[in-house]
Amino acid sequence: MWATGVVLLRRSGESVPPLALNLFKNSFGVILFLITLPLLGVDLFPDVPQLDWILLIVSGLLGLGIGDTMLLAGLNRLGASRMAIAECFYGPFVALGALAHPDLDESWGFPLFLGLGLVAFGIFLASRSDGQSAEDDISRRDKIVGFSFAIGSVAIMAIGVVIAKPVLERNDVWWCTLVRFVGGLGLLYPMGFIGSKTRGEVLAVLRPSAIWKQLIPTAFIATYLAMILLFTGLKYTTATRASVMNQTSTFFILIFAWLFLKEALTWRRSIAIMFGFGGAMVVILG
Repeated sequence: MWATGVVLLRRSGESVPPLALNLFKNSFGVILFLITLPLLGVDLFPDVPQLDWILLIVSGLLGLGIGDTMLLAGLNRLGASRMAIAECFYGPFVALGALAHPDLDESWGFPLFLGLGLVAFGIFLASRSDGQSAEDDISRRDKIVGFSFAIGSVAIMAIGVVIAKPVLERNDVWWCTLVRFVGGLGLLYPMGFIGSKTRGEVLAVLRPSAIWKQLIPTAFIATYLAMILLFTGLKYTTATRASVMNQTSTFFILIFAWLFLKEALTWRRSIAIMFGFGGAMVVILG
C-alpha cells in the first residue's frame, strides 16, 4: 500500500506543492477515520491518560506534519526509486530510536553501525549518475537537497513512530492513528496559512476541482490504508520487527516506479537498493 501511495504521491506532486498535498491527504485521512471509528464502535474520546494524548499529538506533529512534508519535497526532486533508497534508513532509525526509549526493550551493537554504513553507501551510489537516461541526470543540487529532505523525513518519521509505540500497545489502534493525524494537522494548517503564497496553494487544493480525481485515491491509499496497516503491525509486534516488514516497500517502490513512472532501473540504482536493503536487514536482524 505504501509503495502504491508513493507512486501516486509522485504523480500528484507534479501539480501540487508538498505542503498543500500533505495538508489535503491528511485532512482527507482525518475525515475517513472520523467516519470509520463510530462504525467500529471505537470511542472518539476514551478515558485514557492525558500523557497518551500528548505523545500521540507530538508523534503526529513530527511524523505527519514535518516528516511527510519533507518526504514529499524530497520525492519531487529525487523521484520514487531514489526515494526508496533513502527510505532504507527507516529501519535503522527506528531501531536506533527504540534503543534510546526507556519503555522499549531493544539491544544494539556492531550490526547497527555496519547496517547504517551499508545504507549510507547505497545512498552514495544512488546519488551518482550512470548516464543511462535523461531522468538520471538531475542536477547535483537537486540530489543534495532531495536526499537531505528524504533522509531527514525518515529520521523524523522514525522518532514519531517510536514515541507512539508504547501508547499503541495500550490503546485502540484506530483511535491512536486518528489522534496522530489531528496532531499533524495542528501544525500543517498554521504552516499552510502563514504566507500568502502557501495560503493560495492550500486554498486551491482544498477547493473541489478536477485535481481531486487524482488526490482522493492518492490520499485513500497513502494515508488511510497504508497508515492503519503500518500502525496495526506496529501495535502487535516490536518496533524493529515491524520495520522489517515495512522495509519491504523498498522493492515494491523500485518496481512500481519502473513500471508506472518509467523511472530508469539502472544497474547502479539496483545495486544501491541491495546495499540499502541489506544494511537495514543487518541492523534489524543483527
